[in-house]
Amino acid sequence: MPVLINEAGTGSEVLGELYSLDRDSLAALDELEGLGAPLGYVRLEIQIVIDGTKIPAWTYTKPPDLVSLVHAGPLGEYVADPRYVPGEQREQPNQGFGVSGDRR
Repeated sequence: MPVLINEAGTGSEVLGELYSLDRDSLAALDELEGLGAPLGYVRLEIQIVIDGTKIPAWTYTKPPDLVSLVHAGPLGEYVADPRYVPGEQREQPNQGFGVSGDRR
């Protein structure tokens, strides 16, 4: 599954999508991304460019030391990997978040 790696001075531009969320939806997304969990993501405010204008936006990243396996080089755009197995279909659905059954 693609991941943004938070490593200063590296990387490239990526094509993405921007959504407007209320606080409850952002909190639900934080939980889904494992924010605060030992192996979860970190929410980071970045500057994005839309029609030549920079605006702030949130993204979820991981520090390089939490990314144990890289299958490919940088991706300019996310395309679903047919090898990806959705969480509910895995033997251990919460694998990767540190504590089975609890994503916090």
